[in-house]
Amino acid sequence: MLDRLPPELVDIIFNDCDRPTRIRVLQCSQGFRKAFRPRIYRHNVLSERCSASRWAVIHCRDDAVAFRVVEASVYAGMDVWAPQFAITLTEMFPRRFVLKLSRFLGQSAASLSPFAVAVLKRREELVTSILSMTSATEWNLDKLLAPDITTYLGKLTGDQPSSSSQLTPLHIASATGLDAVVKRILEKPAPGVVSKDARDRTPLSYAIQCPLTRSSTIRLLLRQQTDLQGRIAPKNHADRLLKYCCRNGLFRLAACFLEHEVRCDLQHLLRLALLAPSASLPGRSSSDRDVLIRRLIRRGVNLNGMVRATDGDVDKRPLLSELAMTSHSATKHLLAIRGVDVNVQD
Repeated sequence: MLDRLPPELVDIIFNDCDRPTRIRVLQCSQGFRKAFRPRIYRHNVLSERCSASRWAVIHCRDDAVAFRVVEASVYAGMDVWAPQFAITLTEMFPRRFVLKLSRFLGQSAASLSPFAVAVLKRREELVTSILSMTSATEWNLDKLLAPDITTYLGKLTGDQPSSSSQLTPLHIASATGLDAVVKRILEKPAPGVVSKDARDRTPLSYAIQCPLTRSSTIRLLLRQQTDLQGRIAPKNHADRLLKYCCRNGLFRLAACFLEHEVRCDLQHLLRLALLAPSASLPGRSSSDRDVLIRRLIRRGVNLNGMVRATDGDVDKRPLLSELAMTSHSATKHLLAIRGVDVNVQD
């Protein structure tokens, strides 16, 4: 009742009370708030759809400030792990991503928890702060496997609902580009860097399929999977993933692989990179493709060399001849590189 009175009137009442009465009133008020905290939160915040924590995880750019808001909301009765906010695609991602991701996610709002929003928006410091809320030494990493997170990522990677089984926290942290969480997991005695999900994907291959990952995360995983000779384990894993990156225009991720010893047909990789479409997205632009091509040239690729039309082909023809019969834009891009011989013969 005192909460509903004007502050001036409350001051007058308290001034007329003796000290023991004031203490009893304050104790009753605190006890009431503690007992009815979840109900107060649901009524005053969720029912009005104006949660401060929703604003914090979506719009507040300072992770430290956002965490203080989330922490206060948890103290007021919010369950940070429970899906409770309807989040649209435009609230989750920058505008340049929306058109690409809407093909996978659609336009309808997704029901997500505050923690899931922080994970999917790659709020790294906020995520680590929430994971360490209960313990500063042991993070609750299993919360990364919450159904709202795995379902959302499943749509981004084109998975069926059953495909989310056997995922590990490292799969999720890698796919969402949470480098701090990935480092924490990799420091463990058995990080599960080669563990596989229901579709036989390691954290590295799962991350490459997800458009939310970062090249820095891929580098962390590659360093963990590299032996003393610089080869990436398991055998043929890097070959397959590198072809996937080049074929799908993931030029920056492909360049990460070339920092290690990779046994692959580099001529074929050059052909795939030239044929792949570029996009105005991080890691997929024409400039990223140029960086990848320069690295391939440093590794010994011959711009006038012979290539196979497909992985299974035995016959080879000059790269320029192959592209001239396949793609005008790829041919134009190749001719813009210094050193290409237009008179090359098969």
